[in-house]
Amino acid sequence: MPQQNGRLNTDLDNKLTSSYYDGAKWHMFMKALNADIEALGSTSDPATAQTVIGLLKALIAKLPSALQNDALKSVLISPIPSGTNKIGSVDIANTPTVRVDSTTPVNINVTSGLPSGNNKIGSVDIVNKPTVLVDSVTPINVNIAQPTILQITKVSPNNMKSIAKSATNTNTSELVIPLSSVQGRIVEYIITADAANVEPIYIGESDVDSTKGIPLSPGQQFRLEYGKELYFCAQNTTDKIRATIISAT
Repeated sequence: MPQQNGRLNTDLDNKLTSSYYDGAKWHMFMKALNADIEALGSTSDPATAQTVIGLLKALIAKLPSALQNDALKSVLISPIPSGTNKIGSVDIANTPTVRVDSTTPVNINVTSGLPSGNNKIGSVDIVNKPTVLVDSVTPINVNIAQPTILQITKVSPNNMKSIAKSATNTNTSELVIPLSSVQGRIVEYIITADAANVEPIYIGESDVDSTKGIPLSPGQQFRLEYGKELYFCAQNTTDKIRATIISAT
């Protein structure tokens, strides 16, 4: 392009022109000074001016102050409309973030008590023997499956009988004492494994063996509130037990 005040170009009709021809197209150059074009306006236009600059200033003034560092922060000023609404994640103060659409169970510690009245919780799944706080005044029903081998009887015992018994056979269930040999109803056994025993003996029901019974090491004592016939199993015929049977009439 020729310099300012330089020689003019000519068009196809050899007319002098200030335009520039690049070999394929003509180019016309224009320069508009500030405020020369009314639609653009001046940099000093206020936000109320109906010019491009004035309208841009008005638009910038309407942007919230929360728009910072290229991050849009929104403030909820009205309730979420009814229906199926989903929020990505909710962070509860002082507790881990909980995704409300997750199927993974989350443990939540509630530090305050439920308000007075009839409060109901839909369902509670208790697994792996959770800790139960016993400082609550609200009754809690806990169903615990009791083993059939234990029967606790709260009566006043008035008869006691002691016996010593050696194993007749190895690894064989043997009766400690028949019910017919006891006066009244048995309420408790006190079993002591003889201190001279070589191996542990095992206490249990009629099918007791080294895998099912309660092991008693030599010299160890075991008390059991139980009202049925009790059996023991030894691994050596030289091993013995001493039993005290407490009964009530």
